[in-house]
Amino acid sequence: MLRDIVSRHKLNNFTVLQELSLFLLSNNATLNAYNKLKNTFNVSFEMIREYVEFLQGAYLIFTLNKFDYSYKKQVVNPKKFYAVDTGLSNNVSFNVSAKIAQNLENIVFLELKRRHENVFYYKTANNLEVDFLVERDDCYELIQVCATLQDSATRQRELRVFTVAAAELHKPIKPLILTLDESETLVQDGLSIDIRHVLEWLCL
Repeated sequence: MLRDIVSRHKLNNFTVLQELSLFLLSNNATLNAYNKLKNTFNVSFEMIREYVEFLQGAYLIFTLNKFDYSYKKQVVNPKKFYAVDTGLSNNVSFNVSAKIAQNLENIVFLELKRRHENVFYYKTANNLEVDFLVERDDCYELIQVCATLQDSATRQRELRVFTVAAAELHKPIKPLILTLDESETLVQDGLSIDIRHVLEWLCL
């Protein structure tokens, strides 16, 4: 941070930069709007936007845009933030054992970023969130990440979002759930949903 950001950009307010970086790294795989961050750190919108760009440029964090058919809306909507390394995130976090799902999602994001150019998150009209949307020529690959589907409420929630998203998007969808459970394939509302152990997916 001192060499690649503070020195390079001749910053005066290192405290805000440090606090922002610690906040984003420790809250990886979460959604935040610049306006919310502005209020949290009591600084200007322009400073938050600029400091986030600096942290991205130094490869400390990555941001993920919301999918929308309007590029302007992609840019202005809240972003999801991911750490460049989950070890770095864990090092600055409290209660790391409670972050299994966040770290799993972060790992999947880093692999998706390596494999694909057009990766987003998606929110349905009724505010259900799809962790990742990969834009392909003939379809949208929708990916949910969760540690386990053993809980019936979690399983229902994760499966339901695909049905809702399929009705809203203008291309066929390819649903995938990445988890630490055993791999299986099931059909719900006419959709074939692939549930795959994340290690199996990572080794493809």
